Amino acid sequence: MKNIAYEDIISGCIISDAIHHTHEPFVKDYLTLHSLLRIHECESVFEIGTHTGEGTNIICNAVPKSNVYSLDLPSQHSGKTLQHPKHKNMKVGENCKFTYLQILADSMIYDYSIYPCEAWFIDGEHDYKHPRHETGEAIKSKAKLIIWHDADIQEVYNAINDSFEWNKDYELYRVTGTAIAYAVRL
Repeated sequence: MKNIAYEDIISGCIISDAIHHTHEPFVKDYLTLHSLLRIHECESVFEIGTHTGEGTNIICNAVPKSNVYSLDLPSQHSGKTLQHPKHKNMKVGENCKFTYLQILADSMIYDYSIYPCEAWFIDGEHDYKHPRHETGEAIKSKAKLIIWHDADIQEVYNAINDSFEWNKDYELYRVTGTAIAYAVRL
């Protein structure tokens, strides 16, 4: 995985209309997400981990003419993770102001072929097995861009690297100064 500076990602992109994340540690992360989606001009984006919908807002705003699909656990399964909004007395995607398709399912058993997408934003469970499985599904779909949040967490970082151990169809990058990593199909 190659390192690339945050400034190099956002320098060539218009961010004046970007939606800024409201929580300080994530400001650079989500400006990076916005910039990567703009740079690669993806017509469809599949997000894993809607959570409160702030990331979904950023995605929809960055690529307003794209189809956006966002997957999160249904409320009856929210006990599997503390990442689910139910633990914060919110509904999935409650803060999203844009039109997107909300999918309620478990990412480990969902059939991703239903909505093939050019770009993926993987920001669900922060363990090893979830991002490893979700990355495998993104690779299988031949996505041209895969973005991960929380790549600064060792288990997530390892899952990303292990997913590409034998796959040379993608160039992997870690954006310094952020929790973002991404892959571009060659």
